[in-house]
Amino acid sequence: MSGRTTINIAGFTVDDNVSLSDDLFNISAGATLALLSFDALNDDAVSGSGRVSIAGPTTLDDRLLLSGATLFANSSLLAQNGATVDLGQSSDDAVLARNIVRSAWTLDNGARITGAGSSDFVNFGLLDLTDSDSTVDANFYDRGGTIEVDDGTLDFASPGDVNRFVNDKIEGTGTFEVNDLGVLFGSSISTLDADLEGARIIGNVHVSSQNVYIGDVNLRVGSVLTLTNSAAGVNLVEIVGGGTIILRGDDSVGAQSSLVGAVTFENYGNTTFTNTNIEFDARSWADDTVTIENETGATWTDNGGFFSSSHFTSSGAGNAVFVNDGTFIEETQLGATFDMAVVNNGLMEAGTPSQLPNIAFQTTSFVLTSVTGTGTIDIGFDPVTVNSVGSGQTLNFDASLTGTQTPILDINDIAGFAGTVTGFDQGGVTNDQMVANTATWQFQDFVANSGGTGGALMFSNGSAETAINLTGSYDPLGFRSAVSGSTTTIAYAG
Repeated sequence: MSGRTTINIAGFTVDDNVSLSDDLFNISAGATLALLSFDALNDDAVSGSGRVSIAGPTTLDDRLLLSGATLFANSSLLAQNGATVDLGQSSDDAVLARNIVRSAWTLDNGARITGAGSSDFVNFGLLDLTDSDSTVDANFYDRGGTIEVDDGTLDFASPGDVNRFVNDKIEGTGTFEVNDLGVLFGSSISTLDADLEGARIIGNVHVSSQNVYIGDVNLRVGSVLTLTNSAAGVNLVEIVGGGTIILRGDDSVGAQSSLVGAVTFENYGNTTFTNTNIEFDARSWADDTVTIENETGATWTDNGGFFSSSHFTSSGAGNAVFVNDGTFIEETQLGATFDMAVVNNGLMEAGTPSQLPNIAFQTTSFVLTSVTGTGTIDIGFDPVTVNSVGSGQTLNFDASLTGTQTPILDINDIAGFAGTVTGFDQGGVTNDQMVANTATWQFQDFVANSGGTGGALMFSNGSAETAINLTGSYDPLGFRSAVSGSTTTIAYAG
């Protein structure tokens, strides 16, 4: 503080319409310096344990250093014009800066707020970034206030500091960034861009930003993070904890992500997931379950670029499940692999001719893979591969495919297949195939039911028998099988 003129404030002191430059105000305990109107502070400093009260329009230029146990309270219009406000300069400082209800603190021209010691900035009013980029690198609490980001980026990036946003509004056409374990509870975020890197969600938080980045976000048990923009662009990297994230818009999601702990991920919109490798890695904790849900009425479309694929894997000590109650459409070029249990109560479409995909449900060392529920899996342009299939599942060969396409149903577990096959060579196409991948079960024949509306493909293993149920009208003599090693391919010639 050398070079500044020291001014001792021992009682209640008023300044009005003055420009204060290069001064050090040493404010005694119980004393107050009140700035009433149209004042300017330029490279000034305040020390002691008294109070500075901003009661009229005031400008901060260059730098303002607050130290000791000073209380700095704005109850009017405070413009921080390119200046840095330092809340403390050592670990012993305990400065408190407060922006009062119905007051405005604006950040212009790259203004910055820093903190040291146990110093805090508490916002109850309006904190307004009007242009350029600004950083709050101090303990920050927003208690029911409003943060307006009109332009640029307002970054709450303070390693080791505290950032708390409680029942507040964060809005504007700029970018809001909070990281390094910033905590949000009851917040509503509607900036153009929202960057939640390392944030913690401990209540219900709504984000309606157009572009959202979610990286290493922690969801406390019972918390809900809801994305409500009608057409947001979302970059999803990692979510940890026991809360829920919900997509309610028709979003485009760049997904190469991990869901860690007991997270629930819910899609309610017409959502497209994109990436060269679309990944959902469920790393559940022991005795917990990671749940991914495509809700009733929702559409989940995997659509990447050239040589794209999608993977749903379970690599945790607990369980993971993908629940489809809506429509799941696979359009990546190389297809989807579900390495977790699937409960399908809706429709899963395996591929379109434009993308040459396939879809597979596979076993993992962590979860007994099964496809259960009461839904339908459409066998599209390329193969569908299944292991265990519950009795409520319908495997439907798409009758709309024409030309040289060969829809294929690969069955790895004949004895564990309890679903029903429909549409097998029922649309005029004569190149549908069912492939039994087994060396122990041998195909025997087709046994029609009494009404001629279906029947069963019979397999035997010694004295044991199992069947794959078909619906449709078939001539038992029309089935053909070809054995190659441990693979049996079944076709129907009509």
